[in-house]
Amino acid sequence: MSDSESDGPKVTKKEKKKCSEAQLANLRKGMEAMKQKREALAKQRIELDEKKKKGEVPEDTPLPKYVPKPKVVVAKTVKPERVEMAERPVIVRERKPRVKQVTATDLEAMKTSILTALAPKEVEKTVVKEVPVEKVVEKVVQKERVVTGSELLNKVFGF
Repeated sequence: MSDSESDGPKVTKKEKKKCSEAQLANLRKGMEAMKQKREALAKQRIELDEKKKKGEVPEDTPLPKYVPKPKVVVAKTVKPERVEMAERPVIVRERKPRVKQVTATDLEAMKTSILTALAPKEVEKTVVKEVPVEKVVEKVVQKERVVTGSELLNKVFGF
């Protein structure tokens, strides 16, 4: 090691962030509120001790604890601003001319014309069926005994 190097790690001092005046004022206000709470609690405990000595309160009564008041947050209402909508242009469409209504007699006439077009025309057909002739085939069934071992190999490879 050389003389210029130091034996230990270098110590650097960081500057603490300074609080603004508003932060300090709020801190003081909070500390005062805590002090008032502690004083009120101490006062309640002293009163309870005096009542215990007089016999107004039983001896096993627990010491009072600080119960904070519930925080009430008032919601700010915002007045809605009136927004004006741009007017849409009026679209005028021409209507189709009205078609003459279809009557029941027109529908009946259409039905009969479709049915007559779809009705099958009478055509005579002659159907000739051929009757298949059965052929008698004789098959000879041979039962083979179970073949194993070298006989099977001879049979398979044709020796």
